[in-house]
Amino acid sequence: DRYAFQNFDFADAYRKGNIKLIDSFERMTNGPKFMEYMLFVRNENMVRRMDSIMQLGTSLFSGVGCAHLGAERGVLNLLVEEGYTIRPVQSMANRISSISKQYDDKQFPLTYSTQVSPDSSFEASIPGEWITAFDGSSVQILIQPELVNGYFYTVYKLKTNGTIFGEDPEDILLRVDSSLFESVPGKIIEQKNITIGGHPGYEILNKTTEGDFQKYFIVVKPLDVFIFKLGGKKDYAKSKEAEQFFKSIKFTAQKSNNFTTFKTKDNTLSFSFPGHATINPVIDYDNKQKANFELSAYDENTKTTYMADGADFGGMV
Repeated sequence: DRYAFQNFDFADAYRKGNIKLIDSFERMTNGPKFMEYMLFVRNENMVRRMDSIMQLGTSLFSGVGCAHLGAERGVLNLLVEEGYTIRPVQSMANRISSISKQYDDKQFPLTYSTQVSPDSSFEASIPGEWITAFDGSSVQILIQPELVNGYFYTVYKLKTNGTIFGEDPEDILLRVDSSLFESVPGKIIEQKNITIGGHPGYEILNKTTEGDFQKYFIVVKPLDVFIFKLGGKKDYAKSKEAEQFFKSIKFTAQKSNNFTTFKTKDNTLSFSFPGHATINPVIDYDNKQKANFELSAYDENTKTTYMADGADFGGMV
């Protein structure tokens, strides 16, 4: 279902020992180059360094992210190939000492500022900058991992091309609603209808199996579905800071007052297109072998949809 957004609870999968599920999610949301250089090559380097220390007969405590554990070239399998015996240790997993609890409950003040998304489609107040975690032809994922207090901000932008296929935002919202039960972890505590910039959506508050609250704003625009997600420890998703984030969300006006000359990166094609389609007028190909690209824009004044679809060396449709 292209309207079922990607959502995954790493902590829950890790505590259940479901390393294969974590590996599957990584492969689903990241390209081969990311997997090679951000995971596999780093895994091999980490295991090589661990082995060099343990060969000295020294006890070693190592910490790696859970995404590095699975797969044939994951840390666990690489250690086995080096002759080591591995086993899970769970006895301390859910025990929290009084000292760690003292720091876990502590909150540090942060400075928030308005940050525009990389494609200039929206802005929101967050304690950092947006980081592009995934940028595909139909899905874009932005994150802002707030590492001081352990909160996270995530935005999913899912391309629907609703106006092109004759689908109203309300119809798409109904499809989103049908997928919420499976997509949102834990239990949905509250669901409300909202409107942002004239666009319909849902406000959702859920509680995970660990007892932490998460909050979503799901907004349907003519060509895309935006999913804003915020989570953290305990009741943070219901705090004033969380409310500040959701109230600060503003979409860029979609009006074709200014047309911009767009051109492909190899300069084989140029054309005039609504300037709000993307912040960068230089088009890089989705598939460099076939020279594919897709560009779309919607004019809120005239209710007009613009689309540029290039295939096979810039052929326009």
